[in-house]
Amino acid sequence: MWIIPSGSALTSILGETIGFPLYVTSRDTDYMLCFDDHDCLIANGKAVEWIRKLSPDHPSQ
Repeated sequence: MWIIPSGSALTSILGETIGFPLYVTSRDTDYMLCFDDHDCLIANGKAVEWIRKLSPDHPSQ
């Protein structure tokens, strides 16, 4: 487990991780993000609304 200091640091890490899933959560575990081996970003908890705001054209489920 690593502590990532910022969103920009996470963006940099995601850009370098190819071919395997990466899971990210907070210390409070109130969200989880998964960047999978197909370059899909999957969100759970509070992260769902963050992703919807980033992609307003994507249909809500």
